[in-house]
Amino acid sequence: MLVNASMKTVVSPKDMPDISALTAIPAPILLVDDDPNILIAMKALLEGPGRMVLTAQTGQDALRHLLRHDCAVIILDVRMPHMDGLELAQLIRQRDRSRFTPIIFLSGVDTMEADVVRGLSSGAVDYLVKPVMSDVLRHKVNAFVELFQLREWAKQQARRQSEERFRLLVEGIEDYAIFLLDADGKITTWNSGAQRLTGYAGEEIIGRPYACLYPPAASDQAETDLHQALETAAGQAARTEIDRQMMKKCGVRFVANVMITALRNEKATLHAHAVVIRDVTERKCAEQATAYLAAIVTSSTDAILSKSLDGTIMTWNGGAERLFGYKAEEIIGQPVTTLLFPDRVQEEEQILARVRMGERIEQRETVRRHKNGHSIDVSLTLSPITDASGTILGISSIAHDITEHKQNERALREANKELEAFSYSVSHDLRAPLRSIDGFAKVLVEDFGPSLPPEARRYVNIIQKSAGRMGELIDDLLEFSRLSRSTLNRQTVDIKRVIREAWLELRRQDHEREAELIVEDVPKCLADRRLIKQVWTNLLSNALKYSRPRPRSLIEIGWHEDTQQPGSVVYWIRDNGVGFDQQYAGKLFGVFQRLHRAEEFEGTGVGLALVHRIVQRHGGRVWAEGRLNEGAIFYFTLERDHEHDRAGTHLSLAGRG
Repeated sequence: MLVNASMKTVVSPKDMPDISALTAIPAPILLVDDDPNILIAMKALLEGPGRMVLTAQTGQDALRHLLRHDCAVIILDVRMPHMDGLELAQLIRQRDRSRFTPIIFLSGVDTMEADVVRGLSSGAVDYLVKPVMSDVLRHKVNAFVELFQLREWAKQQARRQSEERFRLLVEGIEDYAIFLLDADGKITTWNSGAQRLTGYAGEEIIGRPYACLYPPAASDQAETDLHQALETAAGQAARTEIDRQMMKKCGVRFVANVMITALRNEKATLHAHAVVIRDVTERKCAEQATAYLAAIVTSSTDAILSKSLDGTIMTWNGGAERLFGYKAEEIIGQPVTTLLFPDRVQEEEQILARVRMGERIEQRETVRRHKNGHSIDVSLTLSPITDASGTILGISSIAHDITEHKQNERALREANKELEAFSYSVSHDLRAPLRSIDGFAKVLVEDFGPSLPPEARRYVNIIQKSAGRMGELIDDLLEFSRLSRSTLNRQTVDIKRVIREAWLELRRQDHEREAELIVEDVPKCLADRRLIKQVWTNLLSNALKYSRPRPRSLIEIGWHEDTQQPGSVVYWIRDNGVGFDQQYAGKLFGVFQRLHRAEEFEGTGVGLALVHRIVQRHGGRVWAEGRLNEGAIFYFTLERDHEHDRAGTHLSLAGRG
């Protein structure tokens, strides 16, 4: 049984190679002697199949051979000029590759005893006396050659087994493309991971140039990368690692992390490249997204910071520095209470407790403290920071400065108070003179009417009508003012029921007029019911008024989805009235704006302005379409209540006086 300790390989007798396998392994034999005739004779004696006989007449020539070859045995003359055999043996033993190479000394009879002792101490395994007996030399060399060939054969077997195990291992890896290139850059091996990653089967790709994996415009880059790997290997670096855009068989491009290792043989000549590729497209996209997000955070005008679960500030952007006055190096590591007034500490603890439970807090308005001590009105959005498993690691906080907004709110409240006082003044101070004018006009008619000439009675009648119209204008103006200040009470509103109520109230006031109302099964909305009823009352009243010249008023109400504002509904009301010129549609919703003369149609010009203001306060839009003598249609949008409405079926609702 042969044991190769360096390769940890055991060769049993049944696995021993035959003679042809051994002779196929070249065994270098080095002959060193300063006598060329002896070298010629020994070379002729030792040559044969599987042997490569090297000769050297000096120690220097012998060392040059040993730099290129690992020898099976060295036959070394003890006595040589310049460097004798003993000195050469010591140099041979100092090299790792030749430390255990067998050395046989040749020695003359007259110096044999001294040479034997010195030779054995220098590392020789045997010695022969000149003149050498041919058979003895041949047998000794044959033994060392066979041992060398067996050892090399065992190494080859171990290497093949190792390569096979490695091949099977590489073949089974599916997440990485692993393959070899020859010295010309052509693909020689291909694993299943390479096929999965690129779409090429082994039989399609083996023999093709490495550049076929690059986009056509970047094919020259492949050669550059291989050359870089070669230069890296020359510098003793393990491998070259780069990111490249590569292309699959189907033409799809992907970002690849490429590791190229230049492989050299024993003569330091390039014989292959090992290439490992993995798809890092998702990682690169994530890195770009992270970098983009970081840029957004850095450049944001809002204060964006993160804090640990115990409230310690961990990150701080430029917006936070501008808002609070602290530089990052001043505030990072400090508790968030640094930014709080004492009366806000408990509020912050409650907020942190909610976020630690995974809750997200949006647009919470509060007050924070600037470095110089003044207060800042902010709107806070806080979110938990989690890892891939959902574990909460910290808290992110975005603070938007609403100081100016709050100041405007306070100014608006003051203005509303002043407006309220003005409204009261208008209501009280203007109505009193109007009541006097109207009252004295009535007294004048009642007490002196018969004695007044017709022209005077006409003047008094104009005074009474103008006073009445002035009162209506004041009432509508006050109503418009109150509407701007009233609080919205949003709730689910059954629009169909609101329309019915408004319609019946209007019909009671003018029950003789022949009119028909057709209403679709309109959806419910989220709005202030009182104000929306006012909208429908004004629009229905408007439709009845302007369709009065027709023998019979026909009013239709319907709806459709709002394509501009998803989640909203567009309501519409159409009449068969006198219509209007579309070029003046923009004036319809202005206060006191009228497109018809007061002698034709009564009104103050505030009704549609109220509709516009109410819809606008609900976040909706309102517009109108019409043509002269062909009727008009008014549209407005409101937020739809999807949870409670069951619209879709047509419903007609008719009413006649």
